[in-house]
Amino acid sequence: MKKILFSIIGIAVFMQINAQNLAVKSINNFGLGVYKQLPTNENVFISPYSTSSALAMTYAGAVAETEKIMAEVMSIEPGKDFFIQFNLIQKSLLNNNNSTIKTANSLWIQQDYKIEEEYLEFVKETFGAPYKKVDFKTDKNRERARKDINKWVENQTKDKIQNLISPTLLNAGTRLVLTNAIYFKSAWEKSFDVNRTKSDLFYINKTDNEAIDFMNKSMVVNYYEDNIVQAIELPYKENALSMLIFLPKQIEGLTEWEKSITSEFLRNFYSNAKKEEIKISFPKFKMEYKLELSKVLTDMGMGNAFSKEADFSKINKDKKLKLDKVIHQTFIALDEAGTEAAAATAVVVMRKTAIAKLNQKVFKANHPFFFVIVDNKSNSILFMGRMAQP
Repeated sequence: MKKILFSIIGIAVFMQINAQNLAVKSINNFGLGVYKQLPTNENVFISPYSTSSALAMTYAGAVAETEKIMAEVMSIEPGKDFFIQFNLIQKSLLNNNNSTIKTANSLWIQQDYKIEEEYLEFVKETFGAPYKKVDFKTDKNRERARKDINKWVENQTKDKIQNLISPTLLNAGTRLVLTNAIYFKSAWEKSFDVNRTKSDLFYINKTDNEAIDFMNKSMVVNYYEDNIVQAIELPYKENALSMLIFLPKQIEGLTEWEKSITSEFLRNFYSNAKKEEIKISFPKFKMEYKLELSKVLTDMGMGNAFSKEADFSKINKDKKLKLDKVIHQTFIALDEAGTEAAAATAVVVMRKTAIAKLNQKVFKANHPFFFVIVDNKSNSILFMGRMAQP
C-alpha cells in the first residue's frame, strides 16, 4: 500500500543559545549540523529556529526507530522537558518588546483524513499551532490550498517569503502540512551614519572582487581575536538580540575555519571576548536563499523518516505517513539602521570612515565571513549564514 504524504512548512529567525536549555542546545546543534552539509564558497542563509520548529512538530508524532533517529539528528534529549523549553523560547520571542519578532505555527490537514486528537491538542498547546482543513486530492482544490499556505507564509513574514510551496510540491497524496513562520526586524543599538557609507572592494577570493557599499563606524563592542579569526558582536536595540560576525584573517580562510567550528563556538566567543573600541567596516547586503533539505537530512542520518519504515503513528495510527520534502526559504536585508530577516521551512510527507586612533583595532569585513543572529535572552540561534559574494 502506498505511503501517505504530508507536508511541513516553517519560517524562522535566528536567536542565541543557552547551553543549559535542552531546546536551545537542539536548535543550535541541529542548525550547525545542517549548515555544515551545505555547499561551501557560496552565500548561505538558514534559520535553525525555523527548521527546528517545523521538524519538532513532526518529531512529536514519531515513535520507535523514527523517533530515535530524529532525536539523534536534531540533538534532542527525549522527554517532556524539550517541548516545555521549546514552548518557553517561543513565548520569549513573542514577548520581546525591543524588536519586531513574529513567529507562528499552523497545520493544514486533508479534510477527510483522520489526525489523532491527542497529537492535535499537543501541537496546539506546545507550539500554538491551530489547524485548517483543506483538500489536496483534486488539482483545483490542491492549487487553492497551496495558495492559502503561501499566503499564510507571506502574511507572517511581511511578504518577505513568497511562493514557498511550488505548484509541483504537493500532490493528491498530501495529507498534512505543518508550517512555522518567523519574522524579525530591529534597529542596531548604535546605528551607522549613512554619510560615512562608502563604496569599497569586497574580495570574493584573491583574484576576484566587486565594489559594494560598506558601513563605517568606530565603537566599543565585544571583540575576539586569535591567530585565525576576528569576531565582533553588534547588538540590536537594548541588547535584545545580537549579530555576531566571524571574519577569517585570510581572504580565502573561511572554508577551512568552518571545518573546525563546533557547537561551542558561541560559548567560546562570549567566554573570551573583551570590550574594545574597534574601527568597523561592514557591508550592506541583501540575501535570499532557498533549498530542499531532504537529502541533507538523509545524509545526516534521518533516512528512516523518509522511507517506507517511517512510523508517525502518533499523527495517524495506520502507519502510512513518511516525510517526502523539506523546503527552507530565507531573506535578510541589512543596512545602517538595522536588520530585517525572515525564513520559512516546508517538510512534505507522502502517503507511504573616520581616522583610526593610535593602536585601534580594525575589523574590515571585505572578504567572506560567517554570521549569526542570536536572542540574548534565550541564547538560541535564530539565523545563521555565510556572506561569500555580493
